[in-house]
Amino acid sequence: MQALRTPTGPAIERPVPPWSEPLAAPARGTVVPPARRRRKALRAAVLLIVLLLTAAAGLGAAAVVKTRPHTWQAATVVTLQPASLGTDAAAVSAAVERYRTRVGTQDFTTLAALRTNLPAGTVREQLAGLEDGPDSIRLVARASTHEHAVRLADSAGQTLASTITSDQNGVTGDSNRVSATYGGSARSATLLAPTDRDAYLAGGLAAGAVLVLSLAFAVLHGGRKSAS
Repeated sequence: MQALRTPTGPAIERPVPPWSEPLAAPARGTVVPPARRRRKALRAAVLLIVLLLTAAAGLGAAAVVKTRPHTWQAATVVTLQPASLGTDAAAVSAAVERYRTRVGTQDFTTLAALRTNLPAGTVREQLAGLEDGPDSIRLVARASTHEHAVRLADSAGQTLASTITSDQNGVTGDSNRVSATYGGSARSATLLAPTDRDAYLAGGLAAGAVLVLSLAFAVLHGGRKSAS
C-alpha cells in the first residue's frame, strides 16, 4: 500500500505585520516621599517664625526707645552793652563772663522755672549760659516737651535781663555800668533724645541678635543631628 503524500505546492507567504516600536511608558511626576515633604514644610515654618521674631524684636526695641522720656532744647540770647559813654569796654566782657556763670546755677534755673510756672519734673537739666560773641550770652534750656523748653528759654532770657538791670542799680561809677537787651522769646525747640537714629539702632541690634541666636541654634541642632 502506497503511503499518502502531502501535496506540495508553491509556498504561501503570510503577511508580516508591520514592525511597531514599543509604546513608551507615560511619564510620571517625581514622587516626593511624605517624610521629605514634612521636613520641607517644617523648615519653611521655622524660617517664617524666625523672620517674624526678627521683625517683632526690631519693632519692639524701636518702640521702647521712642517711648523713653523726651528731651527738647530751646535757646535765646541776651546782649550786654555799655550803659553810658563812659563805660569801659572791658567791663562788658567781665559782665558777660560773670552772668554767664550765674545762668548755670541751680538757683537761676529754679527761679526761671518758677516764673513761667513749669510743672515739677519738666526741667531736664540746669540752664546753660554759653558765650555768644564778646557781648552776648546764649541761654540754653532743656525740658521734657517742646512747649516747656520754649517757655523755659523765654523765662530764662527775661530773668537774666531783669537780673542784670537790678544788679546795675547798685554799681557805682559809670565805667563799670552795663545794660542788657533781651533778644525775644524762643520760637522753636529741637528734639535731642530719643532721636530716630536711636530707634533705628536699637531696632537693628535687636533684630540682629535674634538672627544670630537663630543661626547658632540651627548650627548646634544640625551638628547634634549629624552626630547621631
